[in-house]
Amino acid sequence: LTNESLSKAGLSAAAIALLTSQDVTHLDEVHAFGADDWAHLFANGLTLGHKRKLLEMVEQFQARPLSMPPPPNIKFNFGSIIVGLAFAAPSIVIGAIHEFGAYGATRALLFDESMLFVLLPGAAYLILMIIIIEANRSTFSTDVLEQRSVGVSVRDAMRSALTNMAVVAALLLTVIIAMMQVDSPIDEPRALLGQWYQIFLYSAMVPCFSAVILSSMLLLYIEPLDESAAVSFVGTFVDFFGEPSFAVIFGIANFVPAMTLWMFGAYGFAVGLVSALSTVLLIRKVLLTYLYMNNWTNTDLDSETMATRMAEAKQLRQASKISQSLHNSRKA
Repeated sequence: LTNESLSKAGLSAAAIALLTSQDVTHLDEVHAFGADDWAHLFANGLTLGHKRKLLEMVEQFQARPLSMPPPPNIKFNFGSIIVGLAFAAPSIVIGAIHEFGAYGATRALLFDESMLFVLLPGAAYLILMIIIIEANRSTFSTDVLEQRSVGVSVRDAMRSALTNMAVVAALLLTVIIAMMQVDSPIDEPRALLGQWYQIFLYSAMVPCFSAVILSSMLLLYIEPLDESAAVSFVGTFVDFFGEPSFAVIFGIANFVPAMTLWMFGAYGFAVGLVSALSTVLLIRKVLLTYLYMNNWTNTDLDSETMATRMAEAKQLRQASKISQSLHNSRKA
């Protein structure tokens, strides 16, 4: 099957690309064939062997179990809305306080006011963010180890993921740092809204910096390894490989409230409230996508392979925690 012969047969470019590929048993792109493609194939003198190969591909494709879209999950949808509201609530409260001038919010805060309204809640928020990241950072890397298709290189998959996360985090950093250094959205930068604006930006900057640095370090160490050593390396540091993805998500989750506070300060309560509601939609969409993907299983893997990988992933998580505990005890 050559490009020339298939072009003369009147096939579309997508169908030609499939038939001339090296892997003629690859089935994912069979849907590229339209009705006209099949008519041209069987009406323009293709050999019997070619026709038999095409029919075999169709039979295999039809026998393959299809991954249907997941049904709506009420728990996922409701939970993602609650989390979205939780992320939007602080900016709404701060914007309302600023708009209506409660607690002298439009002036620079005194020292004791800064301690009460900025330092204590800000420290509690940062601690909560660290706890959430630490508790869930291995999720992405564990999913890759469990759901990867047979024959797929863990080394290449992790290298690609780390590179993408580092690029995204670096792009976010350019915007976040620029916003931190430009003028405040309000005339008095030490007012309540101005201080929380910087807190959200800094809370977005830190995880993005972490994602860039961790990705670079992990790429440095995994690059010279072969596949067997790479699997062992990823298993040993499964938490670290998953952290950049979660860090980028939290960077975005802090960047958006900062943008909302900018809207409150620059354009007033009405625009700020609309921005905050948009934040709910964004957080809900990101979290909902993550929950559905985390709940997905690769139907191409047989039950025995899936059970083995899940057991291995569980052992890796336990081994990683034990290793971290030993490391901490030695430092102590």
